[in-house]
Amino acid sequence: MVCLSRGVSGLGGWGGELGWRGRRAKRPQNKSRQLRRGRGPALVFRGLDRDLEQAAVDGDDAEAYLADADSSVLADPKTAQELLARRRFAVPAVAASIDGDEIELDPGDEDPRRLLIVAEHPHYRAVLEDPFSEQLVDGINPRLHVTMHQIIANQIWDDTPLEVWQAAQRLRAAGHDRHDILHALAYELSQELHPVLTGQHAPDPDMTAYRDRLRAL
Repeated sequence: MVCLSRGVSGLGGWGGELGWRGRRAKRPQNKSRQLRRGRGPALVFRGLDRDLEQAAVDGDDAEAYLADADSSVLADPKTAQELLARRRFAVPAVAASIDGDEIELDPGDEDPRRLLIVAEHPHYRAVLEDPFSEQLVDGINPRLHVTMHQIIANQIWDDTPLEVWQAAQRLRAAGHDRHDILHALAYELSQELHPVLTGQHAPDPDMTAYRDRLRAL
């Protein structure tokens, strides 16, 4: 079993687009969900007290998680519930407080999804709002840290590779905290990304070593 105290702080300054998974086409967003541009929003995360296992498929925010689901998935309550639980684990809330106003965000779109992930890390806000800041916070690169969280959230959301969510479920069953689980998954991902980005070996298109690491968690 992995030591969940391991983080992703010791990986140098590489961040931004890591090239591990491509960005898919964005879904059109409802205008009511559009964010104001300009100064970085003052995000306050909420929603982690949700009971992820018992959340109803017909809940108020279920549409945001199931909008792109195949009709055959939605026709099977058990399958739909499993999809909803997985995606709510990746992104537990669909709203944030922005400049004092509660704004609904679309977790199915990767840009709003990143804002929701940033909102889970209010202690990094000052650095993330400054595009020129390279400041570390407690020895951690905030941009890299959030990027790794986003990659893992994307993989859990898409269930690709399958081993990511399988590992997360095993760690949850063992009683580990969600945020620590995400850190453990990001650590295993970083073990594959760092040698690629430093030129030690070429990317593994099948992610075989990464999958093996996840199976070992």
